[in-house]
Parts: sequence; structure tokens; C-alpha cells
Amino acid sequence: MQAHKIAFYIGDFTRSGGTERACTSIVNSLASQTSNKVYLIVTNSIEEKPFFSINSDVTILYLNSKYSLGKYLTLIYRLNNVIKSNNIEVVVAVEVFSLLFILPIILISKLTRKKTKLIVWEHFNFTVDLGKNLRRKFRWLAGRFADAIIVLTKRDVVLWKSNLKINGKILAINNPSSFAVSKKEYNKESINIVAIGRLTYQKGFDRLIEIWYEFLEKYSNGKNWKLQIIGSGEDKEMLDNLIVKYNLNNVEMVSNTSSISDYYENASFLAMTSRFEGLPMTLIEAQSFGLPIIAYDCLTGPSEVITQKSGFLIEDNNKEEFVEKLQFLISNDALRSEMSEVAKEEMKRFSEIEITQQWKELIETF
Repeated sequence: MQAHKIAFYIGDFTRSGGTERACTSIVNSLASQTSNKVYLIVTNSIEEKPFFSINSDVTILYLNSKYSLGKYLTLIYRLNNVIKSNNIEVVVAVEVFSLLFILPIILISKLTRKKTKLIVWEHFNFTVDLGKNLRRKFRWLAGRFADAIIVLTKRDVVLWKSNLKINGKILAINNPSSFAVSKKEYNKESINIVAIGRLTYQKGFDRLIEIWYEFLEKYSNGKNWKLQIIGSGEDKEMLDNLIVKYNLNNVEMVSNTSSISDYYENASFLAMTSRFEGLPMTLIEAQSFGLPIIAYDCLTGPSEVITQKSGFLIEDNNKEEFVEKLQFLISNDALRSEMSEVAKEEMKRFSEIEITQQWKELIETF
């Protein structure tokens, strides 16, 4: 098959979120596992360093212009220049808001040169707009102008098709795990429960702290365990105050770290209480390390990762059931070990090789 020049526009590569992690993983694997020439377009300057490691096979194109209203035209001008000068054939708008910059260039390409193909890669589920009407408008534009739209779950494909007219392709491609399946044996002696993500409303760590408080009030064996909440974000002070309010001495707040694998390796299982998701990477990563999972069944993602053999999917906002399943898992070493083995097996469908192949097949259709 003919090799393509494909560029991913991610904006700021110093950010440490799940979108940036997934993008870096796909960019690295496409560059190393296929014959395509892969570029990463960033608003950063060459002096800045990415949060996640980027392979030497990937060509980074620096725009040296962070977005502000006054620099909007400058950013589009520089973005158009790097796409045109490098003869980019396929542009991936990472997250639908990137269309603010990418779409004008795609429309220009129709008039001035061979059309550049557009893929929109959305990381939020369709029901989430974070209070921004623009997100809904950009989704409409994606349906109208994108050659392909990638969402993270099959459930989201249905939501897009039910609510918008889609002129191009739309398909679900899961994000890959950033980690290979761990070869270490599951540590059933561990007393650490991990919860990982940005400290923001979406992730619902306030709900988890309240659940943990109710669990400790009901079951004395929980006092020997530790809940580790790992991440950084705007809700840090609020969460700290909740911990003080409930006098929770066995909750540890850990700032965002590039050594997250150390925490996965030393955990007993993972808890997730998000209010909404796209496809929560922390669930997939946890399975890579053989961790059982307890998670709320929020839109979207958990139900497409967790099975009855690898964890517990809890009705959203059902605190009582969450507390009971915490107790059940904590009290059952054998069950945790069984779930660990299943989790590693189930994770294979999210392997980098499997997901990269799906991207490769899509690109080859252009």
C-alpha cells in the first residue's frame, strides 16, 4: 500500500492528560510500525519538552504560537504553512475543538491544492459538551466536512449517527494501553487502592472520597487499607478539604507523575467514579497491570472495558452498591487473583499493535 504523510494536530504537548497520552501512543506506533511518514504539530516552541516521550521516528512541527484571540490568524497561517510545505496528505484534528484551527485550512486546500484529508478524533462522548455550545457546533461541522470521524466506543458511534448527518466515515477505535501486559505476578498482599486522573469535576473524586468515608464507617477492615488518588488539577483544594472534613487518615493525594507504573504495580485494584468519560485510559492501563476494577457505569467507556470476570460495573451514583463491592473485593484474595488474570487477557484487545492496525487500515482507504 502507498505510504501517506499524516499529521496529528494536538496543540500543547506539555499537557499530561489522557488525550495527550493516547495521541502520543498512536503517533509513536504509527511511525514505528508502518511505512507512513508521521508528524506531530504542536503550538509549542522547540525549547519546550513534551510530557510524554515521542519517538525519534516522529517529526515534530513547532508552531511557536500558543492560542489567544489576538494570535488566531497567526496560528492558522503557521499551521497552513507547515501542512503545505510538508505536503501533508492526512490531518488528524485531535479533539473536535481543533477544528477551530484545522477546518479553515482544509477548506483552503480544496481551492488551492490537492485536497488534504481530514480525520476528526473525538475524545469526549457525544452527550458531553462541558457547557460549551461551540463543541456541539464543531461536531456538526465534523459531520459535514470530515472524511472520517473516530470516536472511542461503539456506543458513541450510535449517538453520533442518531443525532447528526455524517457525510464521511465514522468508526470506533479504542485508545491503546500505554503499557504492555505486565509479566509480574499479581500482588494479592497489596492494600493499596488506586484512583487516577485529572482532579476535575469529570473524574468525580469527590464521589469516591464520600464512598470511602461511608465504607470505613461501615467496615472496620478498611482501616488497614490505603486509597491513593493520583493526579493534579483544579479540584485539589476541594478534595483536600473533604479528606480533612471526614478525617480520612488513609487517603493519600499524589501529584501527577510520569512514574505512574510504580503505583499500578503496587496496587490491589482500581476504583473509578467518573461522572462521564470518552474511553477512560486508566481502566485499560489498570488491566495491563492485572488490576481488578470497580467503576461507575457512566457514559461512555466502562461498560466496554469491564466484564463480570474482570471487575464490578456499578450503577451510576449507587453509593451503597459501590461500598458493598469494595468490601467484597477487599475481603476476597482469591477473587482478586482470578480477576487479575482475566484483566490481562481482556486487555489484549487494547494492545498498541491491535489499535495501530485499525488506524493503518483507515489511513489506507485515503
